[in-house]
Amino acid sequence: SDTTNGLAPLTVNFTSSVSDPENQKLRYEWDFDADGKVDSRAPNPTYTFTTNGVFNATLKVTDQGGRVGTDYVTIIVGNTPPVVEFVTPQGGDSFAFGDAVQFEVSVTDDQPVDCSRVQVIYILGHDTHGHPLTTAFGCSGTIQTTAGGHDPGANLSGVFVASYTDEPGPGLPALSDSDQVVLTPTG
Repeated sequence: SDTTNGLAPLTVNFTSSVSDPENQKLRYEWDFDADGKVDSRAPNPTYTFTTNGVFNATLKVTDQGGRVGTDYVTIIVGNTPPVVEFVTPQGGDSFAFGDAVQFEVSVTDDQPVDCSRVQVIYILGHDTHGHPLTTAFGCSGTIQTTAGGHDPGANLSGVFVASYTDEPGPGLPALSDSDQVVLTPTG
């Protein structure tokens, strides 16, 4: 599908990418709303969901020999994922271990944003891995950085990760997003 979530009415373009080694004629059966009825027999149909809910749009493909293959994609109607972005700091900004780094996070969503649910984690980046050290909550605040017992001259960085999970309406799953910036230590 070209999308897996959105607000109603949500028009989704579906694509079947089916291969048949015998190159036989195939029969397509799409059930978009899980009611057990065939909604389309086209290989690449379009369907508009008009009510909120979670739908497993299912494709059943049958070849001339009676062999069957099925697959599905979950479509969430009535919720879109939030978009999380750091306003400050920005990737590549410099800092010194021991600095208190101010952060501001922007979250946009189709539901009202509750800043108390924004989580910002300070991770000490070390070579190719990281050590989570401090967690703060809010759209803005300050996190005290530290080298976490590592030699500040080692291959270290300061990584900040902001995440947010929305609160959708009844019967809909929550959706999340996150953003990350990597800061460069001075000296």
